[in-house]
Amino acid sequence: MQAVAACAGVSLSTVSRYLTKSSQVSDDLRTKIEAAVARTGYKYERSINPIVHGIIAMFVPDILNPVYMEITKGAQDEADNFDDSLFVINASENPKQQQNVLRCLNKKEIVGIIVCGWRLPLSSIISDFKERNNIPLVLIGRRVEQGRIPCILVDHEKAMHQAARYLLELNHRKIAYLSAPTSWDTSRAKLSGLKNAMNQYGFEPRPEFLAEGLPTIESGFQLANQLLQLPPKDLPTAIIAHNDLMALGAIHSIRGRGLSIPKDISVMGYDDIAMATHSNPSLSTIAIPKYRMGQIAVDMVRKARVADEVSSFTFLECPLVIRESTAPVSLGIVSMNNTRPHTGGA
Repeated sequence: MQAVAACAGVSLSTVSRYLTKSSQVSDDLRTKIEAAVARTGYKYERSINPIVHGIIAMFVPDILNPVYMEITKGAQDEADNFDDSLFVINASENPKQQQNVLRCLNKKEIVGIIVCGWRLPLSSIISDFKERNNIPLVLIGRRVEQGRIPCILVDHEKAMHQAARYLLELNHRKIAYLSAPTSWDTSRAKLSGLKNAMNQYGFEPRPEFLAEGLPTIESGFQLANQLLQLPPKDLPTAIIAHNDLMALGAIHSIRGRGLSIPKDISVMGYDDIAMATHSNPSLSTIAIPKYRMGQIAVDMVRKARVADEVSSFTFLECPLVIRESTAPVSLGIVSMNNTRPHTGGA
């Protein structure tokens, strides 16, 4: 089969999909493969398990981000279970570097591609791999309508609504939000969830309580420092961050000002990375099923290799996890037995 792929100038997985009839290929590819089969004299014998094991390429925008590290771990473990190899690419937004990566992948026996996050351009990946070679493509955290591409998604608006509602139920009204760049879809969705929750309680977020920066610890620290320069009577009683990293930076800033968490200011994160459990105080947050996302992505790649239909959109639930960093405005305390998933509706 490898000789056929080389002769036809296509990937091994494309030859496998055509010969096993597991999914359709274009007329042009079919003609090339049939001609290569005739030239090489290859005889296909159908086996019980037609899946060709190979390399699954996984693009992540920031391999050092704990969220993507856990997604990658889930994908790696799932790939290992089926003797596939995971090729992780720390994708750059530099067009030249992107083209170098794509050229490298074209030389490998890629059997599937996973793309994490929404900032990476998809046009070249779709044209070079999915459309030309019919290689399965799965997206994590990004929704596209074209070409029946499977997407694994989180309803960020609903999840942030749940987090904001919880703080509102604790009598917080002066809620600040540390946002990632609002040009990002996820940032806008989360901000919308926050605003909707506050509107339901008859409040609007104060403009001075909306701060924007990069989703890093340092940015969270700097943005919280700016908020804490407000007069004492105007300080927020709670801060929600775009992610746990920004929330950890905010905790550092608040404690550095001699304020107590949650007695003076409650802090809510988003993602539930491993550090959230071990911060001081431990961080209340929204738990994104990161490891499971990686597992599902690899499973979808495998299913797409043997079937033409794979679910287009898979939405995962994100529970609210209550820890020590949040408390009612009037009490400023939180019971140790509150470290639990919050089952209330959003």
